[in-house]
Amino acid sequence: KAVMGETITTTIFGEKETEKTVTKASSHIVCGPVAFETYIITNFLDNYDADHPIDIEIDLPPYRRLRELGFKEYRSKRQVLAIEVDKDDIEWFRSGMDHIDDDDDELSFFAPWGELMVVKEGDYLVMTYPPDNEVYRIEKNAFLNTYSQVGTVEMDLTPKKDGGLSRFFCRF
Repeated sequence: KAVMGETITTTIFGEKETEKTVTKASSHIVCGPVAFETYIITNFLDNYDADHPIDIEIDLPPYRRLRELGFKEYRSKRQVLAIEVDKDDIEWFRSGMDHIDDDDDELSFFAPWGELMVVKEGDYLVMTYPPDNEVYRIEKNAFLNTYSQVGTVEMDLTPKKDGGLSRFFCRF
């Protein structure tokens, strides 16, 4: 369980991704299995099998620390729609920026919780399935090592030269 007023800064491989403060009593702090990034979720019981926690048995320092902090492993019950951010997507993000000095400027968008979230080519933009209209970013390596493809669907959500965007369902 999260502590009301607690602020969690999500950092992946040394780079700040976003920051969020606990504002709901139902919030939980979760930790990613690849970069050991921590973040807040408010719908833990909807998304995870809380009735069957799994003890963390790996005996390496980061896992020992998670055990000390009371973390357990939980299987996800949810699926997401995901798209890998490509050059066209980056161009789209750049088109909405007020001030761009050069192509190396950091691109970001507002995450559903109101904080800026960085986006880079190769990252994944995801939305819970069935769609809830909340899009957020997952860093490429964290996504590839946490999610698995369970299907593919073509969706024409935004105009593209090829007429559609390939999306896939994932479960983690």
